[in-house]
Amino acid sequence: VALFLVERPAVTRELRHKAENGIRIRFPFGDPTAREAARRSKGEQLGKGTVAARIRNALAFVRPLTEVPGIEVRLH
Repeated sequence: VALFLVERPAVTRELRHKAENGIRIRFPFGDPTAREAARRSKGEQLGKGTVAARIRNALAFVRPLTEVPGIEVRLH
């Protein structure tokens, strides 16, 4: 999960600016409720629910950006 992108205010401002000027931005995330998130936590020998928690954390940072037309979040 690329939290480093949205944890930096300059990047967030730049994404907002780009979208306001007509650039379409889509953030693809794994579905935190999907079985694959649990499998990935286990496969990477992380604590139970770690990958899902990371996804939810990243979504919390990105969701305010979705108020800008042209910025979307997609779960897969």
